[in-house]
Amino acid sequence: MIANPASKAWLILAALLAFAAMSPCVADELQWRQAFAAAQQAYRQGDLPAAERQARSAVREAEGLAGDGLRLSATLDFQSVVLLEQQRYAEAEAATRRALALREEASGPDHPRVAFQCTNLGLAAAGQARYGEAESLHRRALDILERAGGAQDIGRALVMNNLAELQRTTGRHAEAEPLYRAALVVIEKALGTEHRYTAILQNNLALLLAAGARHQEAERLYRLSLATRERTLGATHPAVATTLVNYAALLEARARYPDAERQLRRALSIREAAYGGEHPLLSGPLLGLARIEAVRLQDAAAQA
Repeated sequence: MIANPASKAWLILAALLAFAAMSPCVADELQWRQAFAAAQQAYRQGDLPAAERQARSAVREAEGLAGDGLRLSATLDFQSVVLLEQQRYAEAEAATRRALALREEASGPDHPRVAFQCTNLGLAAAGQARYGEAESLHRRALDILERAGGAQDIGRALVMNNLAELQRTTGRHAEAEPLYRAALVVIEKALGTEHRYTAILQNNLALLLAAGARHQEAERLYRLSLATRERTLGATHPAVATTLVNYAALLEARARYPDAERQLRRALSIREAAYGGEHPLLSGPLLGLARIEAVRLQDAAAQA
């Protein structure tokens, strides 16, 4: 899946920076600011339906305010975060294209925040299987941030992760691994080992290693990622479920079925609480549980 937790990390960073940079509040901006802040708070708590409602409200408020297009651009950026999280790629793309046009008009094509929108568009394009376009957008984002200098180290590392995710999901593992490792070094140096971005990079590198049957290092990274996500986000945050599902796949591949089942049941419970009982994201843990049940039935039949 292209629009994964690692990708979303960069989107969160972009939206928060854009919000923090806005001018001091005046009376006619109050409703917009309240809606935007409420959307961010809901998102941090993993409540995507509430985050989407508040983000749409914030967009309407921003559209009704005269002047500053950067306000609307920042709001659309955040709306695209929530849509990408839900795999609604076409809607996310439309929001991001609006945001990018406003940003380029106000700040030019080489502003660091243009890179945010390029990588967002790359995620949306990849989610719609437009992989060549996605890679071009991520590379444009990297080029902008590299020319911007050292102040953009964290952002550059997170775009490197997005590019590595694209390479991993299209089978280019040898290209992806050095990007993941370089990005992880930068994030750990800048933010420490107990940061949610560190957990994201650990999760994604573990996915790559597991695909290459490098199970021992992959399991170590999954455990680190899971522990950090639980401490920084809370035990019931949807990002925790993502690592649980990935870790369960590794355990299943090693025939550790009871351990895998425990991770999957916990992930299913988290996602049902966050998204409801009919969301497509329930399919991951449900399919895993079905595979484990099939193995159990096969074993029982063989012993009969």
